[in-house]
Amino acid sequence: MRSRISHNSPLNEGFLKKIRSMKNKYARFFTVLRRHPHLTKEQAVLSFTNGATDSLKALDSVALHELTLRLDSMAAATPPPPKANTWQYPGGEKANNMRRGIIAIFKNTGRSTAQAIAWAEKQGVHGQKKAFNDYTTGELYVLLGLAEKIRTQQEQKTRKTFLDQ
Repeated sequence: MRSRISHNSPLNEGFLKKIRSMKNKYARFFTVLRRHPHLTKEQAVLSFTNGATDSLKALDSVALHELTLRLDSMAAATPPPPKANTWQYPGGEKANNMRRGIIAIFKNTGRSTAQAIAWAEKQGVHGQKKAFNDYTTGELYVLLGLAEKIRTQQEQKTRKTFLDQ
């Protein structure tokens, strides 16, 4: 059954206008509140109203704006908490994953981590030999390809030996 109120009626327009104006009423508040992970909405409102209410709906637009400004100034004044582990892998996480890939290939062929590192340092890329952790992601990509070729060649030798018996 269809509604008797047309989409162009003044009653419907007023309702839609009200809904649209309320749509983002609290967006700024919640954006600022996210900068305070230790603080809940209820705690912020209770503190602002001195315990009178914990509801955002009870605040008028001026009070909501003032609360948002106070929270925003608190966020700007407090520095972010220090990270637990500020040490970064040389070359970033991507480079570290590539190093792990090279080591995994060598371990798959029965060799040790030390042998993988020694091979990479002895092998070098484009005529340059470096310490294992000093290779860039581009150089590690080349080393990864070479390690994969070595693994493939070893598998082919193993298959051939097995088939010849």
